[in-house]
Amino acid sequence: MHICMLTDYFLPHMLGGTEKAVYELGKQLVRKGCNVTVVTLNTDRAEDHSQIEGMNIYRLPAISVTELIGAQLTLSPLALFKVHRIVNRVRPDIIHAHNLYFQLTMVAPFIKRLTSVPLVTTLHLPKMVYNRILLDSSINAYQRLVGNLIIRSSDRVIAVSRSVMKHAIADLGVPLSKVAFIPNGVDMQAFSPCKQEPSNTVVTYVGRLIENKGPQYLVEAGLDILKNHPEAHIYIIGDGPLKEKLLQKVASQKLGDRIHILGSVPDILPILRMTTVFVRPSLTGEAISLAILEAMACGLPVVASNVEGNIEIVENGVNGCLVPPANSEALAEAIEFLLSNREAARAMGENARKTAERSYDWEKIAEQTLEVYASLT
Repeated sequence: MHICMLTDYFLPHMLGGTEKAVYELGKQLVRKGCNVTVVTLNTDRAEDHSQIEGMNIYRLPAISVTELIGAQLTLSPLALFKVHRIVNRVRPDIIHAHNLYFQLTMVAPFIKRLTSVPLVTTLHLPKMVYNRILLDSSINAYQRLVGNLIIRSSDRVIAVSRSVMKHAIADLGVPLSKVAFIPNGVDMQAFSPCKQEPSNTVVTYVGRLIENKGPQYLVEAGLDILKNHPEAHIYIIGDGPLKEKLLQKVASQKLGDRIHILGSVPDILPILRMTTVFVRPSLTGEAISLAILEAMACGLPVVASNVEGNIEIVENGVNGCLVPPANSEALAEAIEFLLSNREAARAMGENARKTAERSYDWEKIAEQTLEVYASLT
């Protein structure tokens, strides 16, 4: 079977969950004998065409307008023409578009109409509410116009979490018979527990440095954590518009030797292997967090805010701790509990690994995705 994946972001750009999900799913499909083509936007001046893990990658010329508008957005003026040309050349059995808000997903309905190739669309985000009138109105308008066209043109829709599935049915009007729940996953072989317990005390956050992900609350909580655990180190990994503000906050408290804001790193596994507690303080609902799954696969207890998405994988007191969003005191209290009660933290970490093994192994997820493809061919 030949699959053509559409995603605005892909290697070497790997800052978000969607591109990681496409990469991991593509790898598994190749291992199962599929021919996988990925069409993406060239956001990092990479080669126009390359091969990665057996996948053929085509990158389209693109312009980033992220700094101009203050939100992540990259555009390719000739996307429709170029994607159509690639699809005609490779002749896939399935087109699989990722993320309702990506430009290449926007062109997917027109590619389907021109080629008659079945279209599968994966929704990676739940309902987004920012409590900003202009932004929320723009999102709702996009969903009614463009999103509705994408949904109607898709032969099947995949939701990566229960919250995303709820949003798909209630807000986007996807018929229940058309939607499949297939979560994102984690490479259980690549992400595994450290054989020896780390000697240092390390608290780690991985994610975009934007308000919605809540890293500012971890920095605020860090001030209390380090008073009671002066031996601890806090690592914040990721890039985004909050980076400079967070650096200034840490510098003003003279904690640069304890709170490390690293930006993006090419490989987070070594840091996860030395981590004691993983933190995800999101302010609003999200889909299944790949960062949380990778931490759980490494046998780490997770402290996360009790928002949609997180509550599907983190069970309070079993494999981690759930805290109210936007509450640095509750965040600090949960982290300190795990730092002070290593046996409880170790038990939660073991349960976290079992959770990942049971439900979020990419090999199993690839099998479920192939079943969706097979129903259309």
